Amino acid sequence: MKYLLPTMVISLSVLLTGCGGSSTSTEKEKAKTTVDETEARLSCEDLVRGQLKSPSSAQFAPRKEWTFTPVTGGYRASGWVDADNSYGASIRNTFTCTVTEGPSEGTVYRNLESFG
Repeated sequence: MKYLLPTMVISLSVLLTGCGGSSTSTEKEKAKTTVDETEARLSCEDLVRGQLKSPSSAQFAPRKEWTFTPVTGGYRASGWVDADNSYGASIRNTFTCTVTEGPSEGTVYRNLESFG
């Protein structure tokens, strides 16, 4: 009986120490996002190309001229593109899109919010 109390105290401290470490790693995992700025930029470029009359003529803004705003699970990205219209004239259009991770692994939501 005299060893029961020290054994319980040691067991309880080991258990609590183990639980404390796992909550910290869970918080770090939640802070991660699978969508980075590069993936957001490339996804936006694909979405914008789908709106153009001549996608092959598209010249997107350099990376330093894009703006990226963190949103839950990804980024809202804005930029511009120069591309030929149906008459062959090069026109500059601005755009904003949002790229976020989906509920299941490997799923990415892409939304072109504005173009024109």
